[in-house]
Amino acid sequence: MKKTLVAALLFFAAAALFANPMEPSVSVKAADFGVVADGKTPVSDALQKAIDSCPGGAGGAVRLPAGKMVLDKTVYVKENVLLAGAGEGWENTVSAFMVKHREGPAFSLASYCGVKGVSVEYPDNLSDEKMKKPDRYGPAFLLTGCNVTLEYVNFDGAWIGAATPKEGANAGQCLFSNINGFCHHRGFYISGAADINRFENIHLFPSRSNQYTEPDAWFAHDLIGFEFGRQDGAMFTNCFIIMGKAFFRQFGDSPGSASNIGIPNIPYNSSLGFGFNGCWIEAVDTGFDIEGVCGFTISDCNVLVNKGGTGIRLRAEAIAYNGVVSATQIRGFGGDNEFCGIDYDMRYKYWSPSVLNKLTVSECVIQGASPAVRIGKRAQRVWLKGCLLSGTEKSPAVVAEKGAEYVYIKDNVFQRESDKCPKPLKAYPFIKGLVIKNNSYENLSLIKPKQEEEK
Repeated sequence: MKKTLVAALLFFAAAALFANPMEPSVSVKAADFGVVADGKTPVSDALQKAIDSCPGGAGGAVRLPAGKMVLDKTVYVKENVLLAGAGEGWENTVSAFMVKHREGPAFSLASYCGVKGVSVEYPDNLSDEKMKKPDRYGPAFLLTGCNVTLEYVNFDGAWIGAATPKEGANAGQCLFSNINGFCHHRGFYISGAADINRFENIHLFPSRSNQYTEPDAWFAHDLIGFEFGRQDGAMFTNCFIIMGKAFFRQFGDSPGSASNIGIPNIPYNSSLGFGFNGCWIEAVDTGFDIEGVCGFTISDCNVLVNKGGTGIRLRAEAIAYNGVVSATQIRGFGGDNEFCGIDYDMRYKYWSPSVLNKLTVSECVIQGASPAVRIGKRAQRVWLKGCLLSGTEKSPAVVAEKGAEYVYIKDNVFQRESDKCPKPLKAYPFIKGLVIKNNSYENLSLIKPKQEEEK
């Protein structure tokens, strides 16, 4: 009997341990509160009543009907409430909100809440005219607290997908997963988060509702997929963008006082490490643009850059937690377009040179670039190793400028398309700590194709 009782207690303890912490204690149907999905009737007030019916603390789930629901004002999702669509899917969620108001966000999200399986659409922002000059709406989701979950969410025609307020908010320890859609201005804008966020399988496309993809479309040179101010680090896995100003940007200057979220009022933005793995970045002016104080790892990514653009632009105040670029390909998008692969030079607007600064570039492929890697006059501690690099007739593959310090270039393959191309490595001879060794040099015009040799 005692053994049976102990076994039962252990079973229930294990069940409690592995129970889904997001599983709500109460589940209500939005339709029971007057929410209709006919694409005509405003539902904001009725949906707010359904959300407010969930008990405080214990929370609950609000189940949405399938179809189109019209939002005429901001809906506030309180703590421990899950807003759940009728079906979770990739690009085919069946519970959709049509935003018809411009005052405030579509949804304001408190801490510990979630939204799953919904689409947020702005049908009045999707015409050919609006693709050139879109209207500025509030963000689809305003993040006012931490531990928020957004999963299986689509955007179409949003000005901004998800954002913290202008003054910042502690929107940390959030999960953004399986998100797909089109935004005109920003996909995500976050500042003030005091814990690491996760971004998984997020794809930002041109609009599905409008095929206007000409070069003068607004988003083509204005959209930034992920923009950050102060952030305690973030992890990005399998994220994607096609067409835009940049995939990722950490801007340098602080937007103002953030004392309300417990961050010192300093003039620059700082973050712990940003990690990027398996991301695809296509037709952007800049892939990664880093200006603040942070560390980063960019691994197994593909970056396709517009003419005149840059794959990775570093103008940091300090690379305080190491900078690593590995197993990443950077190339021009759309044929013979002049671009720069990696452009590394410190900003030093507020900081002086720091012993923390270090950049490692390894096992990367950057071809046909002007140059593939530029090491600027304020760059420090650069390890360039095991890469395949080539320049153009206008530029060497690697340029290291006077003033750079501790530059280590080893075990790379440097290619030249022809004798018209300059020597692939241009390093100022009096760089402090310059080491160049064990590199290979190929002139591709001298390598005969195999079929010619056989003849």
